[in-house]
Amino acid sequence: MTITVRCSACRADNSEGTACRRCKADLSLLWGLERQRAQLIFRADHARAAGDWEAFEKQLRAAAAIRDGADTARLLALSHLKSGRFADALNAYRQAANHG
Repeated sequence: MTITVRCSACRADNSEGTACRRCKADLSLLWGLERQRAQLIFRADHARAAGDWEAFEKQLRAAAAIRDGADTARLLALSHLKSGRFADALNAYRQAANHG
């Protein structure tokens, strides 16, 4: 998975380095958060593979708390479907679609 950080100063997308490619703002804290988020999604995937749907959803919610995105919304929709919470699954699916 490729991680991209959007600079909070100039809004440029950055795929490497701790300084913004355009304005040279320090992005090290944002990179740290994105790495944490990626690790949580990785753990969620392992929980899903092990059939631990409770841990799967817990890790996804933690990742979404760092930064909500279409990826976490889609995976949460899967979790809701698996647990029979169809209205929640539909809401998560719609949220994923709104993230574009």
